[in-house]
Amino acid sequence: MKTTFLSVTRTYQHDYRKNKSFIHFLFLCKPVEHEWLVEPENQTVTQGSTVSITCDVTNLGEDDVMVWTSRNPDMTLFFNQHKIDGAPGHYSVESRDNGYTLVISGAQVRDSGDFECDVRGWQARSMTLLVVGKSTLIDTI
Repeated sequence: MKTTFLSVTRTYQHDYRKNKSFIHFLFLCKPVEHEWLVEPENQTVTQGSTVSITCDVTNLGEDDVMVWTSRNPDMTLFFNQHKIDGAPGHYSVESRDNGYTLVISGAQVRDSGDFECDVRGWQARSMTLLVVGKSTLIDTI
């Protein structure tokens, strides 16, 4: 859950003793609930494939931050579209209207593991990616 500003009330006040004017703001706040529109799903792909992992939520505001994390090893990858130092070079994030999609180009077996998307600590969602090596058919005579 996050808090957003519902309305702003402005009042004007003048201090005649100091000849200064003040504007006071009163912020009325209400909690905003998110609901998952698209949750990440477990995937099994062949090595070299492009993987798309999508997380979309309602009420995703400008102040919300979606964090992408890899759990094997435990590493934060992205804040929204901002890549964190150490994140693999073949990982990227695409912005959507209500969320973000983590894209793994040319997936490798070492990319297998658990991934998590989280909106500022609100009900994180996770998925498991399994990348299998390309099999080779051996003809027998």
